[in-house]
Amino acid sequence: MQHIGPSPTLRRPNAQASKPAFSVITLHDGFFTGIRAMEALEWLKFTLCPELQLYPVSWSFDKLALQDVRAVSIRAAAAADLLIVSAENETPLPDHIKLWFDSIEKQQRDTRPIIVALHEEGFKSKSTEGPLCTHLKEVADTWRTEFMCNDDFDQRLDCDFAAQLISSRKPTSINRVKPFGGEFQSAPRYWGING
Repeated sequence: MQHIGPSPTLRRPNAQASKPAFSVITLHDGFFTGIRAMEALEWLKFTLCPELQLYPVSWSFDKLALQDVRAVSIRAAAAADLLIVSAENETPLPDHIKLWFDSIEKQQRDTRPIIVALHEEGFKSKSTEGPLCTHLKEVADTWRTEFMCNDDFDQRLDCDFAAQLISSRKPTSINRVKPFGGEFQSAPRYWGING
């Protein structure tokens, strides 16, 4: 008697594996700025995910004061496509965060991440005159990269812009499966007290 086993299941190709990777680092200086950073990541997922696979990593300013986290985060930020800093615009960045940015510049990379400053809505949304935006604009000028602030981020960073950014990089990085070597924890999928 011939035994017929179950038919082999057909596997669907993993559509996400074929999408170009877009890596995002978010930094925040507290609870509410952390929420703002997570909202920005959700907006990016909604905006970019049909065409690009988003790889987010998030750290608080406090975490970046720890030596082991600091070293890993510098390597991740230097390899990222986008760096979002969510903080109060009227407060200067802490010294250890300024040094963190200086350390990223010293990494040997062909390109630098786009820098985005997200500040509170009560502050003039297009203003780049506060200490946060002023310092990050100076960093972007030094790195010769794009700088965006609040509304500018919402209006300019669409799927076409992100795809152009990725295609301007080395050919080996365009279709990379993952932007990092797996040593970085991604941002949580759900967050807050209900997560």
